[in-house]
Amino acid sequence: MVAAVLSHGCDRAPEPTPSEPAASPPPTPAAPAGPAPQAEPPRAVDDPTLWIEAVTDTLWRLEDPVLTEAVLEVVSGATPCVPLDGGGCRLGPIAPASVLARLGLREGDALQTVAGLPIGTTTQWREALRSARAQGLFALTLVRDGAERTQHYRFRTMRPQSPRRDRIERGFDVLARGVQVQGADAIEVDRGALELAVDAVRRGLAPECGAWLARRPGWRLVAVDDADAGAGSLSTALSDALERGGPFDVRLEAKTEEAPITLRVTPREGLLGPSELTIASTSLSVDPSPDADSSSSLAPAPATGPVTELEASISKSDRARLLTDPVALAGTVRIVPSRDGGFKLFSIRRESVLDVLGFRNGDRITALDGDPITPELMMEQYRKLSKADSVRVDFDRRGERFALTIRIAP
Repeated sequence: MVAAVLSHGCDRAPEPTPSEPAASPPPTPAAPAGPAPQAEPPRAVDDPTLWIEAVTDTLWRLEDPVLTEAVLEVVSGATPCVPLDGGGCRLGPIAPASVLARLGLREGDALQTVAGLPIGTTTQWREALRSARAQGLFALTLVRDGAERTQHYRFRTMRPQSPRRDRIERGFDVLARGVQVQGADAIEVDRGALELAVDAVRRGLAPECGAWLARRPGWRLVAVDDADAGAGSLSTALSDALERGGPFDVRLEAKTEEAPITLRVTPREGLLGPSELTIASTSLSVDPSPDADSSSSLAPAPATGPVTELEASISKSDRARLLTDPVALAGTVRIVPSRDGGFKLFSIRRESVLDVLGFRNGDRITALDGDPITPELMMEQYRKLSKADSVRVDFDRRGERFALTIRIAP
């Protein structure tokens, strides 16, 4: 199971379609500890496609699991990335449906840095992944056809939200490209982006403009030059600063115990192109009334109820074969990080190991031997699996909870 997860850049496996039958029922375990999940009739499974939005030709918005899958696809070797002498790596053939292709990457791209950190080794990828999550909006630098290129990615808010709220977030994601750091306490901001932000604040769309200027979540703008920027006065303070022309100071406070900071803001023309300003303006031209739909109505229902215990077995030779050739296993299943935690299984091939063990398309693997399954724990779980006499796999299926104990037979 962990081998499958480690090599889950499985875009080479066909995607499930409405006409694809569910995997065949598993053989009845010799000593079941409880009723096995019932075989399901042919049906369309949940869409396994991770959410990625290409906003411009150099800006993408994505869900957090997207980056995890992209890194695992490279680290597992499902998409080759050959190390370069000067650091980084060069991408090999990329499957058309690969998450890497959807992130705007191409065969031959020489990847240099992610979130400001060098990449290449597994450890470097792990550190870059952590840095990208901490930044929220991060850059990937690469060389394509001999020219340097920078692509930007923004983690979309994972909490359920309305289409209106998502449009506002998209607009500020584009405007964030118009903020350039010039030092520890100075930034340059596109004048057009500032004007759009001021208008959005005036209409009540973005009261916490400080997070946008600081490029970090959780920061609040409290003063512009000597003018208070409290509730109801932020748009006026920013408008007055723009009308005066020239640089101005903004004071920011964090929601945490971090010390307040003061930034010198210099408006500049041309940091954003006309097309980017048009996209941002369109996204922010929404009704200023509060969202009609609540987040609770959008939240997925978690699996509840008792856990059904199951048992199955696999031979040591089969385990050794699977763990030594995870890429081959990747061709029998597509594994996608779930926004609810864990990983979902799709496109399970008939008579594959996972099919025989009883897994079905749409199953969400949540834990191995009681430990939540996460990218950070995968390598350790992989090592344990290679020596264990048994492994317990917790998973959800259509709101029901199951625990499968897989015993390693001689």
